[in-house]
Amino acid sequence: MRGAVMKKLATVTAVMLVVSLLSPVLALADAYFKDVRYQANGTVTGQVYFDGTVGTSVYASGQPVTLSVYDNAGTFITPVTATYTTYGDGKYYYSFNPKVIPNYSQHNPIVIKYQNEALNYSTVSNAVYRETDSGSGGDSGSGGSGSGSGSGTYTPSPSPSPTPGTETDPDVTVIKADDLKDAFHGSDKVTLRFAESVEIPFSGLTEAMTRTGTVLSLTGDHGTYELPLSVLNLTQISSMLNTGAAGLTLKLTVTKVTGDEAAQVAAAVAKANGTALSDPVRFELLAIGADGKKLALDNFGSTYVKRTITMTRESNGKATVVQYLPATDALTFVPSVINGTSATFQRPGNSIYLVLERNTVFADLNGHWAETDIELLASKLLNGREIVEGTAANSFEPNRGVTRAEFAALLVKGLGLTVPPKTAVGEFPDVDPEAWHAVYIFAAKNAGLIEGYEDGTFRPDRFINREELLALAYRAYRFAGGQADFSVIELATTLSRFEDAEDLVWAQLETGAVIKLGLSQGADSNKLDPAASANRAEAAVILKRILEKTGFIQ
Repeated sequence: MRGAVMKKLATVTAVMLVVSLLSPVLALADAYFKDVRYQANGTVTGQVYFDGTVGTSVYASGQPVTLSVYDNAGTFITPVTATYTTYGDGKYYYSFNPKVIPNYSQHNPIVIKYQNEALNYSTVSNAVYRETDSGSGGDSGSGGSGSGSGSGTYTPSPSPSPTPGTETDPDVTVIKADDLKDAFHGSDKVTLRFAESVEIPFSGLTEAMTRTGTVLSLTGDHGTYELPLSVLNLTQISSMLNTGAAGLTLKLTVTKVTGDEAAQVAAAVAKANGTALSDPVRFELLAIGADGKKLALDNFGSTYVKRTITMTRESNGKATVVQYLPATDALTFVPSVINGTSATFQRPGNSIYLVLERNTVFADLNGHWAETDIELLASKLLNGREIVEGTAANSFEPNRGVTRAEFAALLVKGLGLTVPPKTAVGEFPDVDPEAWHAVYIFAAKNAGLIEGYEDGTFRPDRFINREELLALAYRAYRFAGGQADFSVIELATTLSRFEDAEDLVWAQLETGAVIKLGLSQGADSNKLDPAASANRAEAAVILKRILEKTGFIQ
């Protein structure tokens, strides 16, 4: 018996090593740099991305990528880390955590290199010159390497003042740039208190934006907002508003929804057979140019921005935060945790939010192994028709297969991703833009959760098999911020207990990680059954485990 197990382990390990490493010759062209900039203020930004076997191995490590920066003579200056952001077109993208390299000549380039000796990977480098004008209003050469290393919180005490060009509004708090600069000096987090709106000059943020991990903690009368400065793309904002940092203003408004719109939200709550446990609250973030032109900042990519709202009473344990969608008068799930009468939630976008409580039971789940998990999700707005289109409201059909389109929709809704309008859809030739699933497929593709086949199609109506399901589950887990620091040997050992592990075609690393993380136990105790179609119960349960493990639900 021991001999058979060791033989299987050796076989699986060999297969996974081939998948993850192949050979140095094949790996030479699998890392690339993109949009690398050495800005005038000394900040290095950009992306490094990987494809092929190197990409799979780097991604499977679950760790940030470390790059090395050298001067023109080859002398090491500093490391720069890059964090995974998205997956698309077979490539894993890692964005630089902005790093300031002060007091370096504008006449000689710096050289950024990536090398991974563990993968026998040859060095890939990119030389870049320092820009003469950052275009962002930042101070060239300012900000030493020790600046902003503290983790304390400094709270200025701004008083309400009039918005330029308008009459005095006591609900608008205006922050001075110098106060903000002083607050961020030596601190990574600054807390601002306001009533309903706060206006913040970008010129007070430019230095802090060059540092990794800086956050504005904004506390209003109706909710809080933890804004990572990394989500503010100053170059893009300046370009779209045709205004440099000195003339830009950031405005956050957190206010209760009232009047006709509040009535529409109440109707949506009634339609969902739920009870509202909070007032609906609108979170709006705007960039305002010198001429008053406004730009809504409501899509933060893969960055989840944390917020809180206060509830009117405690929940029975099945409440969740939901987003109200005015265009469709619908409610959709938002990753959230309830603690007493405080609801903390996170989404990579802004909208109207409230806390909803309801209890859902499916007649065809009585006694089913996944009954508890599925009905918990159902109570959080992932029920019947909403978890997978086309199912009656009082039944779940747990053993029915899940199509690729349906699972894409499930991931998008479960992760609280922003769904684009139909006019923005257009990715795969076999996905009808008018089909119910088109917007979800586009959103999942844009987030790097799914990809098409080699012929460019997506095949939305094809039932997803278990190997595909587990691979997409791993991507969703990583997208949600989940960590997975496993070696190839660990993953091979995990898979060796399944007698059909050798039947895995391409997702050995992802499958091993999902099993190791406890997100799935396999088809049964000793089989993965990777080619078999996954069913609705399996899809719902694995999503529930992902959301729990990443803190997206309780």
